[in-house]
Amino acid sequence: MSTPSQTILVTGANKGIGLEICRQLARIKHHVILSARSLERGQTAVNALTKEGLKVEFLQLDTAGMRRNLVVTIVILACYA
Repeated sequence: MSTPSQTILVTGANKGIGLEICRQLARIKHHVILSARSLERGQTAVNALTKEGLKVEFLQLDTAGMRRNLVVTIVILACYA
């Protein structure tokens, strides 16, 4: 039984567990948004997953800033809801 595709934002996903979560979610065809504070590291992670044939988007995000989080939430809702 397959599950419907969902849009999933993974924070701190440029390495380690976050990167692997993105990989596994993309493999089962979810719409994955990989986020990281570092633009360079985030894009490097997305490029690595893309080379594996996976579809992942990048969003630069620092979760420490509450105002920034509100803006990101509004952008995600506007684009993906």
